[in-house]
Amino acid sequence: MTLQRPFNYNFRVPGSPEKSDDDPRNAFLENDERFRLLVDSVKDYAIFMLDPRGVVATWNIGAQRIKGYRADEIVGQHFSRFYTADRIAEKFPDYELREASRVGRF
Repeated sequence: MTLQRPFNYNFRVPGSPEKSDDDPRNAFLENDERFRLLVDSVKDYAIFMLDPRGVVATWNIGAQRIKGYRADEIVGQHFSRFYTADRIAEKFPDYELREASRVGRF
C-alpha cells in the first residue's frame, strides 16, 4: 500500500470563497478524495467500475498490472474485452451484467 502525505484540508486557493466547516458537501468531497487515493494506490488487486451498460468507467494501477491494459486504453471500452470469443458467443458478459444489476454485484 502506498502511504500519502496527509492532505491539508485548510488550504485555500487565493481568491476562492471561504470554506464553511459545517457544509456537508465538504465532508463528502474529502471522503471521496480519500477513497480515490486509496483505490488508486492498490497494486495487488484489480479495482475498476463499470457503468450499467458494461463500459469501464474507472481503472486502478492494480487492474493495469493484472489485466494488462493502461487506463487510457480501457476506460470507455466494454468489459467484454476481458473475455474470449467463446465466452462472448455464450453471452456470459451479458449474464454478468444482468446478475450484477439484479443482485448489486457480481
